[in-house]
Amino acid sequence: MTENITYTFMSRKELAVAAGDIDVRTLYNYILDSWDVLKSLGCTKRKKLTPAGVKYLCENYGISLQ
Repeated sequence: MTENITYTFMSRKELAVAAGDIDVRTLYNYILDSWDVLKSLGCTKRKKLTPAGVKYLCENYGISLQ
């Protein structure tokens, strides 16, 4: 069974809360480690993560938004 997840603009804190099982500091470390990719997906340091950025973080770090 496949999940139909709609990724939306999210702040870093919103993503951590939505994931439920991830600490905000851990998420920040993921973002720092992936900043070049996230930047290429349209993310900026002062705005919310783009839907593509949220999807990338979820898929590459095993973050589940349920």
